[in-house]
Amino acid sequence: MTITINTDASFSNRHKIGGWACSIVCDDFRIRKSGGFRVEPDRPQQAEIMAIGQAAGLLLSDKVTFVCNKIVINSDCIRGMREIRDGKSKYGKKVLKLLTKVCKKGECFGEISWRHVKAHTDAQDARSKSNQWCDEEAKRALLAACAKKGIILDPLVPLPRECAIDIQWGLKPEIISFTLTFNDENHLNNWWKKVEKKGKVVGIKFTDGLGEDGW
Repeated sequence: MTITINTDASFSNRHKIGGWACSIVCDDFRIRKSGGFRVEPDRPQQAEIMAIGQAAGLLLSDKVTFVCNKIVINSDCIRGMREIRDGKSKYGKKVLKLLTKVCKKGECFGEISWRHVKAHTDAQDARSKSNQWCDEEAKRALLAACAKKGIILDPLVPLPRECAIDIQWGLKPEIISFTLTFNDENHLNNWWKKVEKKGKVVGIKFTDGLGEDGW
């Protein structure tokens, strides 16, 4: 049996925050998961490496059992795959150890197959579709991770601590609506002035804790 692992990561250079997603497929099961990182990466390639590590961690869970003769890893990051394969970086070595454990658990003693997938091609083959899903989910995970730290979107400005945020996902990962609740109108006005300077905000509903004010 072959286990195919597809991963992708999304990373904000400005805020040093990342999101990851993976799709793991074989004859016996299918796993799709995404999220933020417990330890934030400091560069895009590191985020891609850690995304593969997240997939390996899922396979090492006691809830997942399998026996395989081959493991295929698809990623759009050639440098990240090389760092793992060659064990040239700190996180590359860590992920390589995790993958070795996966092979041992699945009684797979063959070589891991590393495959590069071109990103953002809109191709309809299985690998490209899986990469597209991972790409979109990683973006969602990044935006959610940013929101938890008071950052609405990458190009915008951090929210004041006094502001509460509720996220509503759109049909596309880059389209999100937020419900922001400010306890003080001055906080809202000051924040909005900063946002206007950076631009590109559409359809945000503001409340001041007492009801909709109609801005």
